[in-house]
Amino acid sequence: MAEEVLKSLEDIESYSFYGLWHWLSEANDLLDQIDSISLSKAPKTHEQLLLDQKDELLSAQTQLRRQMGAVLEEPLTRRERPKAEEFLEAQLRKLQSQASNDRMASAVQRVQALLAKVKTSSAAEAKEVRDIEEQLKQADAQWKELEPIYVKWQAGRHSFKSNSDLQSFQRRYEDAKKIRATAPERLEAALRRRRSTAPAEPPPPAPSAGWAAARKAPPKAAPSNSGRGAAAVALDQPKVKAKSSWTNGLTLAQRLRAEAAAQVRSPAPDVAKNDADGADDYFFWEETVRPPPPPVLPVPPVSAEKAPQDFVTKVTKSKGVPPTAPKKASLASMANGGRRWGRVEVEESVAESEEEPEVPPAAEREKIFTTSAKKKSKRKKKSDAMGAEDEVEESSATSSKSWVLTLQATVAHTVLEELLRRESWSFEEPEARSRLASLAERLPWQSPLGFLLPFSWSSFLALDVDGGPKRRSRRGESDALLRLRHNVPRLLPLYLTLVFGLLILHALSHFGLLMWIMALQTALLLLPLDQLPNFKASAQVQALQAVHLLLWIFFVRSLWQMHVLIKVSCVALVVGHAYSVSEVVKDDQ
Repeated sequence: MAEEVLKSLEDIESYSFYGLWHWLSEANDLLDQIDSISLSKAPKTHEQLLLDQKDELLSAQTQLRRQMGAVLEEPLTRRERPKAEEFLEAQLRKLQSQASNDRMASAVQRVQALLAKVKTSSAAEAKEVRDIEEQLKQADAQWKELEPIYVKWQAGRHSFKSNSDLQSFQRRYEDAKKIRATAPERLEAALRRRRSTAPAEPPPPAPSAGWAAARKAPPKAAPSNSGRGAAAVALDQPKVKAKSSWTNGLTLAQRLRAEAAAQVRSPAPDVAKNDADGADDYFFWEETVRPPPPPVLPVPPVSAEKAPQDFVTKVTKSKGVPPTAPKKASLASMANGGRRWGRVEVEESVAESEEEPEVPPAAEREKIFTTSAKKKSKRKKKSDAMGAEDEVEESSATSSKSWVLTLQATVAHTVLEELLRRESWSFEEPEARSRLASLAERLPWQSPLGFLLPFSWSSFLALDVDGGPKRRSRRGESDALLRLRHNVPRLLPLYLTLVFGLLILHALSHFGLLMWIMALQTALLLLPLDQLPNFKASAQVQALQAVHLLLWIFFVRSLWQMHVLIKVSCVALVVGHAYSVSEVVKDDQ
């Protein structure tokens, strides 16, 4: 703790008055502890280290007090105000006891003025502190609501309508539990940090009226049609694109590919010649001079029969349907139609009619459908079989991993786990007595293997027997398997201790080695230290630890050599008992 107090001086200006008060209290406690240690004649190693740091702690105490005096100039919160008043009153009493000259009298007046200022000024908590307090308040309210339901659900006295309701409840319960566990520590850290004294930033100015605030331009007046022909007026009207299955069913990329196919398929030199020759025929009604047409791109030297047909076949995605040659509409048909006259619109309508794929006969469609259906069913069966194999492998791996974790949790925090470490075998002679007392406490006669029993034997015998869970018509794992997964890990130390007792009785019938090792462990536990001549206390403790390891080895050996029918009977009894009793809750942990 002394190192933490000294380390806090590195960034002392970042602490609030609350944080400075905390570290000053820690420094005062350490100095009081040093004063009591200095009276002892033979201090221990850690006490001597603390004595060596006395000067550094005194310097830290002085720095903390000075920083607290500087922070008192700022407004304090409701948590900091009582501590500040207590700090100033203590300083005032110290100064009044030493007020022998004018200098001390002026210091007393300054402290009194500062105390009056602290009592009148106040400041709000930081936003982080308020947020954490609000989270903690909401978590406490949710905990009062959810915790009784969770206890009933664990005991099997509450059920949910659906799995989604259960998962939602578990998420809310875990979130509230996590917040209640971590919020106090986060709140303490936030209270110790110094609040920012900078004024709050003003809100950003509203954006000026830009293009979004501009008015809509008034519509332009339509030009007068007097003195113009019907064809010229029709050219001035805005073009309305006709809706068809072509525009609704194809994407932009498909339309671009189709237009490129139509351009490649058309005979470019002839079209250019016809356009040049018949320019006056197409635009004889225009009053203005028509601009010259754009130059025609050269056609790549590709076969005129094979390449365009293959390209159009890919675009239309219809196998076996030959593309039709482009048709050029006559001037009479364009005049009678409701569309705008012109060569571009005619080619567009022709392209639309050309790109529509022909429907294959019914027999061919049925054949294609049945073939694809067979292939799809085979793939589906194969994927389903592979998915089932993956699920079986995943479930088996998860179950084996859960049993390994259960065994590890059973052996955890036992004497056996401690003896497998190197530190348990190296200790000094004065620690032998405390070591023996610890082993005697952890190896009682109720648990000679050193298990941490979740219940006493009387509570184990008084467990509620309900004959197994009620049957329910729901999918997934059965209630019996869930009951076994819940009860077996919690009662496994008791089951192993019972099996060990049966093996001791069996060894007693023929004076086996397991009985003698158990008797030797009991004798070493009951034998006081320094009773055997030429036998040190540490050697006696090490002998006890070695005998306990030997007891475990012979216990595992006896389990391995047990007859298979006895093994099956023991497993059946354990499973039957875990299935018959209601779900247990380890309250004594």
